[in-house]
Amino acid sequence: MKIFVSLVDGVESFEEVLDFSENIINNQDFISISPCYITGEMEIVNQQLEVRSKVSVDLVLASSRSLEPVDYKMIFDLDLVFGTGSNADYPLTNEIDFKDLVFAHILLEKPLSIYLESETPNDKPKVSNPAFNDLKDWKL
Repeated sequence: MKIFVSLVDGVESFEEVLDFSENIINNQDFISISPCYITGEMEIVNQQLEVRSKVSVDLVLASSRSLEPVDYKMIFDLDLVFGTGSNADYPLTNEIDFKDLVFAHILLEKPLSIYLESETPNDKPKVSNPAFNDLKDWKL
């Protein structure tokens, strides 16, 4: 999805379906990714492009513990400002590759660790350092 800033006139609404299956080929965290749905609007405000959008995508990620597939539905707002002001997220150019920015934000929003329902993050037995065994019954 490319945005051509010179063609934005007033508030422009958009709906897009993006395919990121090629983007995850060499990424070990992703098992699969469904088509990504994006809805939103954009407008020029004070010589800056403001894009307000909602991203929805279904991921299958590798469990952090067993590497088994875990379904994960991701929905997030993606509000970006393109310009030269202090509140700008990116510089304003006439052609903006919005697809790359959406995938970058999917990478940022996906959880660092994910587990199957049967795997809890705390089910790993705690092993204490043997040097502290004499202190286990100590109280203040």
